[in-house]
Amino acid sequence: MTPKSITTIFALTAATALVPSVAFADLVKARSVVSEATIYVQGANVTREATVTLPAGQHQITLLDIPVDFGTLEADSLKTRVSAGVLGQVSVAKETLEERDVLARLSGLPEYTAYLEVKDKLASAKQDVEAIDLEVTAAGDALLFISGLKAPENATAATIAEFSQMVRAQSLEARLAAQDAKVRARAASETVQELELDLKAAEAELAKIAPLTEDRLRVTFDLTLASAGEVDISLSYFTTDASWAPAYKADLDTVENTLNLERSLVVLQNTDEPWVDVNLNVSTDMPFQDVAPSELSEYIRRIMDPIQPRAVQKIDMQAEMAMSVAEPMMDATPVVIEETAMVQTYGLSQTYTYPRPVTLLSSDAAHTELAMDAIALTPDLTVRAVPLYNDAGYLVSDLTNDSGEALLHGPAKLFRDGVYVGTHTLKTVVEGAEFEMPFGRVDGVKVSRVVLGRNEGDRGFISKSNETSSSVRLDVENLTARAWPVEVLDRVSVSEQDDLVIDWTATPMPTEQGVGDRRGVLSWRFDLPAGETKSITVDENLRWPEGKTLR
Repeated sequence: MTPKSITTIFALTAATALVPSVAFADLVKARSVVSEATIYVQGANVTREATVTLPAGQHQITLLDIPVDFGTLEADSLKTRVSAGVLGQVSVAKETLEERDVLARLSGLPEYTAYLEVKDKLASAKQDVEAIDLEVTAAGDALLFISGLKAPENATAATIAEFSQMVRAQSLEARLAAQDAKVRARAASETVQELELDLKAAEAELAKIAPLTEDRLRVTFDLTLASAGEVDISLSYFTTDASWAPAYKADLDTVENTLNLERSLVVLQNTDEPWVDVNLNVSTDMPFQDVAPSELSEYIRRIMDPIQPRAVQKIDMQAEMAMSVAEPMMDATPVVIEETAMVQTYGLSQTYTYPRPVTLLSSDAAHTELAMDAIALTPDLTVRAVPLYNDAGYLVSDLTNDSGEALLHGPAKLFRDGVYVGTHTLKTVVEGAEFEMPFGRVDGVKVSRVVLGRNEGDRGFISKSNETSSSVRLDVENLTARAWPVEVLDRVSVSEQDDLVIDWTATPMPTEQGVGDRRGVLSWRFDLPAGETKSITVDENLRWPEGKTLR
């Protein structure tokens, strides 16, 4: 990114003609703030605004407060607008502010005063810890010195006794001093830890209005005014450091047979500056993805002499690598704000506009959750049983999206009769389409699969005879106080060879075969009153030529 390339961009995007750059009489420093953002599935279009009051004539305006991670994408998409005058040459460059400039911007802010107070207390507390550590070291030195003392030669018994008493007293005093210093050191260290947390909190409050970093991006442009007045400046650009995703809370009432689907927008930005009181939109568009379909090349086939399997594998791998080059690759504690966003649909896009300004802190982990409206859906409940794998039924709701708009891909928290039962990933559902949501295990609906008989010739995992048969019973027992619509799923074997003949029968016969285009998957649907049991038997027979093995 160079000033020359940015100048070219502005030359192409400005609505007014450029004027030559000359020596200007006055240099105006302006502060811009993020006023609006449209966040996409990945990335955002950011608008910054500033207002200056200028006399008539030629001026050079400099903006110093744009984050330094302003990269190639932002530069290529940068556009500017002014409410009056003729826009001239524009240049962009990275700049490191001097410390006095940073302090001048922060001085007088109550958040900065609070930050400095905590910082001074922390420095003082660390000095206290260092001083106490010196006391511990001094007590250790004293003990080392005392332990090296020896009684004078030819000393009398009385002198030795007096010397020993003195050593004991001095040693005890040093040890007590060390113990006291260690106790005070622990307390002082705890104070340091608490003040470090307070400092992080103070930094976070200050970062809401003014980042503490000294690096900035300087944007300078020339402006010619025919008459004095107030000029509104607007800069807009794309950034990849933002994203959003939908989230849902599904609340099912099995007594009233209602389902309330609450929707929210989870937004995240990590642009190294806070967005304070911005007008926020989120869009389903993805402006950074490919804009044209892939090109399809010729598919040339060749014949060749037989080769070894390893060589075949190598050629196949090379072909796959070539195709992968030719074809395109397919592509955290929330702050909940209780107000609803309004959806606007235009063409293929959906855009949600939040009704009031929003503050989004810069973070790669924390996100903000913005409430949308709730959708009332009518559930069609079924207890689904899979006896092959489960010993109880699971409640499933069939739904129709009659909200008037698409439901987008996102996580859903599931609540059944006010109790949280888990999460489910809701896939994109267009308006008018049917979809399904699970709502957890129903322990009162017991399920079992009993093997009544099996004949496999030779016993074992692989049968060596030319015929095998089996008979199973599927039992579903309703121990709840209400009747439930029940669906039982099971399967029979499937053959893709003419020589392998499979016959099966069931009592009763299944309601549906090949469920979900899965061959051999069977479904029985029925109503099961409270306290009753339903049994299903499935018999299966497989035959194949002698000398073959069934797997």
